Amino acid sequence: MAQVTLEQLTADIWVVSLFGEHDISMVDALRDRLAEAFSHDPRLIIDLTDATFVDSTVLGVLFAVVNQSTSAAAGETLALVVTPGSTVDRTIALAGVTPPIVATYPSRDELLMAWRDGVRHTPPDPSAYQQRG
Repeated sequence: MAQVTLEQLTADIWVVSLFGEHDISMVDALRDRLAEAFSHDPRLIIDLTDATFVDSTVLGVLFAVVNQSTSAAAGETLALVVTPGSTVDRTIALAGVTPPIVATYPSRDELLMAWRDGVRHTPPDPSAYQQRG
């Protein structure tokens, strides 16, 4: 079952997480969680590690969020967490929602460490996007 959650990690870091398959039926829930997160003027993590599918409508919402975040490319206030090589990772790569457009990380821990250490961008692993088999 698809679900979108919002959690506050710290005073200024919020996480919107997607679970399961996301299509047009989940876009309003995604927009609502994102709007709620942005009302706190946070640094925002969009965690896609538990998403198994995202369609073009969800990608459209992600593009809009990236475009609204003025420092998204630097990874200062917005970043995606996505499992390298997953279906969702390949989908967002094909759509172009990748560095340098937005910073992406393979885990929340790596992202939080990068933000703590002041790292602005983690380059993608090109081998994660190669066709297998």
